[in-house]
Amino acid sequence: MVNQSHTESEDLLLQVDGLNVWYGSNQVVRDVHFQLRRGQALALIGESGSGKSTITKAILGLLPEGLGHAEGQAIFEGQNLLKLSQRGLRQFRGTELGYIPQDPGTALNAVRTIGSQAHEAASLTGVTDNKEQRQLILQAFEQVGLPEPQRVYDSYPHQLSGGMLQRVLIALTVLPRPALIVADEPTSALDVTVQKIILDLLDELRTSLNIGLLLITHDLALAAQRTDHLVVLRQGQVQESGTSSQIFENPQTEYARKLLADVPSLNTERYRDARGPLNDSSAHKKDAIYVEDVVRHFGHSAELVKAVDGVSFEVKRGSTHALVGESGSGKTTTVRMIVGLETPTAGRIFLSGQDLTKRSTKDWREARRQLQLVYQNPFASLDPAWSVAKIIAEPLARLKYGSRAQQKVRVREVLAEVGLDESFLSRRPAQLSGGQRQRVAIARALSLRPEILVLDEPTSALDVSVQADILDLLAVLQREHSLTYLFVSHDLALVRQVADTVSVMRRGVVVESGTTQKIFENPEHSYTQTLISSVPSSRGDVTQGVQEQSPSHIYAGAIA
Repeated sequence: MVNQSHTESEDLLLQVDGLNVWYGSNQVVRDVHFQLRRGQALALIGESGSGKSTITKAILGLLPEGLGHAEGQAIFEGQNLLKLSQRGLRQFRGTELGYIPQDPGTALNAVRTIGSQAHEAASLTGVTDNKEQRQLILQAFEQVGLPEPQRVYDSYPHQLSGGMLQRVLIALTVLPRPALIVADEPTSALDVTVQKIILDLLDELRTSLNIGLLLITHDLALAAQRTDHLVVLRQGQVQESGTSSQIFENPQTEYARKLLADVPSLNTERYRDARGPLNDSSAHKKDAIYVEDVVRHFGHSAELVKAVDGVSFEVKRGSTHALVGESGSGKTTTVRMIVGLETPTAGRIFLSGQDLTKRSTKDWREARRQLQLVYQNPFASLDPAWSVAKIIAEPLARLKYGSRAQQKVRVREVLAEVGLDESFLSRRPAQLSGGQRQRVAIARALSLRPEILVLDEPTSALDVSVQADILDLLAVLQREHSLTYLFVSHDLALVRQVADTVSVMRRGVVVESGTTQKIFENPEHSYTQTLISSVPSSRGDVTQGVQEQSPSHIYAGAIA
């Protein structure tokens, strides 16, 4: 008879007990406990500031030197990682402990080829011959489903998409055959279909190679669907922990219940009542925006790129219309033409019945009183040297809205509308949280009292709970000011919550349009069906989807 306790002890991969972390004199993690077995997946979940990334940095010995300090136990292969020197940790990092960072763009050296960087990972396998290392690298690229491994090997990071770069990092992480992989928000910046491929890949690798996976995420639904156990964190403390099904189906704390309620795919009707009925008029002069056979080409002759190719759609006044599609679908180029940052090669764009394609520069200045843009990344779109007051006042000054006294009054009015008090007026962007920065960006867009807001991925950089707060705010503002929204997103679950109508774009073409209900409940195009099937919903649905669509034939056995 096998001794069960002995077997369980052998399977135990990582045991964390009484973990406490300080940054200087500020304690940011308190008494954290969890354990992970071989072949299992465990998720640390919570909002920004919950301590999940700090915990993993402490385990990996990556806390800022001289600033971060950790105490407690993180037992891995019989060693307390928290007690090891940096030299002692090097024998584990890379070889036994793999790490997949959130942003592959910053994890790879931009001026070196992928192949030259991959040899650093290959050297950890013990193979010293350069040709043998190269063969292992190409096998690893093939294993993670990268097309043309040799081309990837020869490429620089900027020549690959975000999804391909993330697969490169996974390949290099798995190459030395670590026992444990730590994945820090590995799909947060990826399109929904690419996200599913990456998560399927991690599932398959974990199963086939018996690797433990420690997943860091703010998405409770995704964590429940992809891991065996969850640890819910808030302000550096464990709120609750247990099996994924237990917490997902019956969360015990108010905080976990809020995280669950804020997941768009699990609360699709959240803003239905706030949106109200659609305007039934079909004449485009009654529409807020009407796009007619718009084309945008770049380059010439053989190098011609058809970024947008004959796109048409309409946005009813007071409604929310969503443009959805993966990266490269043409949705951002379309938006840039609507707001006047790109000139169409052909076609027409109407704003409140007026043809924008025939407007002069002076006419465009007037149009921007009606039409404002909220960018994807609020930190990049706000001048770091300016105060909040100056940022919000900028459109008022440029378009000569009233006197300076009237401008100051308007700045305070719009700041209150987005839920911020006057103490924020003197702050700069670096002194704000992500959600506060996006509120300031929305306030700037609203300062001129526009009728239309173009929202370009306005919540993609935010945690799910902060995202919900921003969407709540947008719903209130739309209802109070009869605003029209053009909402650009790759997040289908989010679109289902907020949009009245949807246009699905692929490779510069609208492949399907209709009401949100029609698109989601009865999609006709195979691409739309693929997008919708990639959205996590319930635990059972996702588990079934992984089993049916797992790309194991691509990489099974590639690294034996």
